[in-house]
Amino acid sequence: MTRWRTAGLWWGTFALLAASVTVNVVQAHRLRAVITPSAPSTLLGRAVQSIPVVDRDGRAAVVRFDRRVPTILYYFSTSCGWCERNWDNVRRLADQSDGRYRVVGLAAERSLGDVIDRQHLTFEVYGGVSTEAREALGLSGTPRTIVVSAQGLITHDWTGAFSGAVALAVEDVFGLTLPGLRPTALAHTASQ
Repeated sequence: MTRWRTAGLWWGTFALLAASVTVNVVQAHRLRAVITPSAPSTLLGRAVQSIPVVDRDGRAAVVRFDRRVPTILYYFSTSCGWCERNWDNVRRLADQSDGRYRVVGLAAERSLGDVIDRQHLTFEVYGGVSTEAREALGLSGTPRTIVVSAQGLITHDWTGAFSGAVALAVEDVFGLTLPGLRPTALAHTASQ
């Protein structure tokens, strides 16, 4: 019986080790995606036209580029976990604008739900970005941040939440310090 017990312990240990290695590899890939900056954007220098959207009440609206200050387009989804963790950073970006730039939130969904009130967003937020506009701006994943110059040209394009290299770039371009990402709900619950 000792021999079977030893073999069982060996196989159990091997299975735990294999599971641990698998989890670590998956986590490393996730971490690399957050830390590693994305490839240079092919959108840089492209002219941006007005963007048809809907306001929080579902009425048709248009985001226009007024040629006075640059516009920061923050594309998000109301169901995106990284977007949720990034709201403190986006609010800081908007709060620190001092008229130097305009922040516009663009939701992937037509209905904004309660995200504006729940996140205490004081900048312009719209939903219902048309398929044509999403394709023209390369808006496929969330979050995505695009800076449009006062002349209507894309000058910066970042994919992902403001962490790692993206956070450093945003801080450098706008001359501010970001508060960082909110912890996940799971991490927040575990720390209580």
